[in-house]
Amino acid sequence: MVRENRYLKLMKEIYLKTFIKRLNMLAFAFLLAYSLNLLSAPSLQILALFLAFILFYSSVYFYNDLIDYEFDRKRKPVPEQKLLVKGFFSKEEYKLLFLFSLSLGFLLLLSFNPMFAFGSLFLVILNLARSHVPSLNFRIVSIFFVELINLILFWFLLTGEVLNAYVLPLFSLYSLVYICGFHVYKKNKKIDRKSAKLYAIPFIIFAYLSFPVLLERGIIIALSLGFLLHTLCVWAKREGDINMLTNVSMIGMLLSAMVFLSYPFVLAHAWQEKGYLSVKMESLPEDAVYLLYTQPKNLLGELNERCKEINETFRNLGSVFRV
Repeated sequence: MVRENRYLKLMKEIYLKTFIKRLNMLAFAFLLAYSLNLLSAPSLQILALFLAFILFYSSVYFYNDLIDYEFDRKRKPVPEQKLLVKGFFSKEEYKLLFLFSLSLGFLLLLSFNPMFAFGSLFLVILNLARSHVPSLNFRIVSIFFVELINLILFWFLLTGEVLNAYVLPLFSLYSLVYICGFHVYKKNKKIDRKSAKLYAIPFIIFAYLSFPVLLERGIIIALSLGFLLHTLCVWAKREGDINMLTNVSMIGMLLSAMVFLSYPFVLAHAWQEKGYLSVKMESLPEDAVYLLYTQPKNLLGELNERCKEINETFRNLGSVFRV
């Protein structure tokens, strides 16, 4: 049934939810960039590019809903954001919305930052391509790389770097948690024990490689608080249907984004003088320091030298675009 408020519904279910999810990712990348003293982009430039990116990236959801139409019809209950299946819009209207978001969003990105625009285009093409794969497991794996590339794009937006070995494990960890949520969403809250074990192995690896940044920079406090807020929101409505879980998850993501964005300014300056932010290595057993800090940091340091070479290549490429 088509309703009068369908465009408000469109703004809420597509554009606003895209904004919240991507804001959480941008805030996460911002926290890391700030803690590593690598933040370089002006605030207005970040805001303009981010809003253009939201418009551009929203085209993915219109396209996916067109491709997944028959699958979504069989879901019980049908997720609220599936406006096409719910009859708010026709397929022809959805095709126009897809083209509008795709074309206008890309033109805006191209006018602001060509390198970021073409990186975003690659991300969207990758996302559209995975929609044609029937295997849910393959889609889940592909989304891991989609989210990882999205975080790398935001890192580039904030710092001008394409790769940084010290943040890649944390980006991978974030992407892994995201696809766990996607798995639950697609399975309508059901995830088997075998899948949980498969997620546990890379989680442990990425968490281990994240220790140097987490311990030295003290951002483990902000990350833990953000994760806790999101978890509490979802846990509070764990008995609800998938629509309820999706909505409270959006609230949790928004709250955690606020923590990530405000932490450097509200908490870090207040606590830094007292030394509460970083873990004092001398207070830990020598073996623990070597295992959890020295060893992974040395490995990441070697990888980061390779990353610097890649970054230099992209800087040269970016100068060509500017010319």
